[in-house]
Amino acid sequence: LKTFLIKQYPGLTQNDVVVGTVGMRINSEHEDECLVTVELSPSISQALQKRVREEFVSDALTAVKQRKLSKGAKPSRVRFGTVPKNFKGAILVKDMKRTWKEIIEQEDKS
Repeated sequence: LKTFLIKQYPGLTQNDVVVGTVGMRINSEHEDECLVTVELSPSISQALQKRVREEFVSDALTAVKQRKLSKGAKPSRVRFGTVPKNFKGAILVKDMKRTWKEIIEQEDKS
């Protein structure tokens, strides 16, 4: 998905975006949903940030239909925020899952 973002939105570079994905079973006991967290660098323009936030999901779904992205990369839910990483820069999957679980629980309450 990171490569897709960089190709889809000219002006983004490897250093401008961090993408973390986790698979969790939410609505089905058999299939994981692809939960995506996108962290955009504050150094990119506000216009580009706005465009990515507004268009990423629909662009990614279109890319899956056109077979430019695999079905496994089809984002079920997307949030924009900080991707948790350790001191070496590795993504902390357990922390991402915990955050997504909290978000989903909040959505279910409302």
